[in-house]
Amino acid sequence: MATATLTTTTAATATATAATSTGVGGVASDIAPASSSTATTTTTTTTASPLHAWGRPGCRRLHRVALCPVPLLIISQMGWKSHSMLQMYLTATVSGMAGYVLVEYLGLIKRSPKPPTSVGVDALGKYGANIVGGSMVGVGMALAGACPGTLILQASSGIPTAAPAMGGALFASITHGYIVKFLQSTILPGYGKKKAVAAFLRLLRLALGLAIVPFIGFLHSIKPYIPDLIQHLHITAPVRIDGFPPSPTTPLWTAIGAGLVIGATQLASLLAVQKPLGASSVYPYIGGNIARLLDPLGWRSNAPYYKDYVDDHDHGFLTAGMVLGGALSAALAGGAAVAAVPEVFVHPAAGLPSAGAAFVGGLLLVYGSRVAGGCTSGHGISGVAQLSLSSFVTVMAMFAAAMGLTPFIH
Repeated sequence: MATATLTTTTAATATATAATSTGVGGVASDIAPASSSTATTTTTTTTASPLHAWGRPGCRRLHRVALCPVPLLIISQMGWKSHSMLQMYLTATVSGMAGYVLVEYLGLIKRSPKPPTSVGVDALGKYGANIVGGSMVGVGMALAGACPGTLILQASSGIPTAAPAMGGALFASITHGYIVKFLQSTILPGYGKKKAVAAFLRLLRLALGLAIVPFIGFLHSIKPYIPDLIQHLHITAPVRIDGFPPSPTTPLWTAIGAGLVIGATQLASLLAVQKPLGASSVYPYIGGNIARLLDPLGWRSNAPYYKDYVDDHDHGFLTAGMVLGGALSAALAGGAAVAAVPEVFVHPAAGLPSAGAAFVGGLLLVYGSRVAGGCTSGHGISGVAQLSLSSFVTVMAMFAAAMGLTPFIH
């Protein structure tokens, strides 16, 4: 296992405008492992920068290292200040694509690409819901520093920004089914209509995967990992950074190593339940079952959207697995992973208090992913791995909205 060790002395974590991508207990990190097991040691001192919202008092020591990372991973990627998220995403997509081709070749699963989804407005065409929903997810990512799947992991890991964001996500989960019924019965009768599409050839996907690999290598080569670590993390003692395979007891994983683990998880999901990864479907499962408890007599007629989810307990097992995985990851890495919240949560330009920004972000993550029919995992990793055109449209809308908004809210 490739490792690298750093000894630095810093006085602060990242500010919102100079945030690095980092990982804790299984989250990708923008730090490259050493080419051998030989450790390197660096000492530096940086000037303190003010912390906002929850701030440093919430940070805990992980493996003798005071780290305050996670929501900055997504936000810094959307500000194009880091490439860790993109490296991890592309690696997970390519490795998951290879797994998909394998199970198809063995005849274990028949691929069904995600269809385009209409929002019921003719001007937006058959991909209207993918565009609108993807844009909503992108705004939510910029506000909450999470996507639907990582939000569950952040909450179970003890990230303080995840609490209000999860509150917004749960509110959206419970109300979305009722909103769908209202829209379809009043102003948007065509909302949510889908049209089946044909699958692309396996060889075409393999060719695309092979074409993406050099780009991942390019991103990996241009990012100054070690200076980023020194600049943006408050490190007080040596820390090990794992390559592949990464250890669950190591606070920092490389982006490519983490992406390969996600790709392996995609293959495991296809083999175990014949379904690709998709985190946002757990929210209508949770929301539908809550609605069934709160509205036992009327939920089937008032929110029929939930009927396809409430008894599909694969979603329940996935939720339990993500909660357990996030908690174990944080525990094995030495303690709860707590983020230093970036300036976006209190910046006047955002117009929201810290908890409010996270709440609205969580709200948009769930509403948007349900409108689009998937999120960064269902569309971004699984959908793109199947060459679903609707997934490409959704992902482009996500990143365009997030990257367009991020400079203004920082």
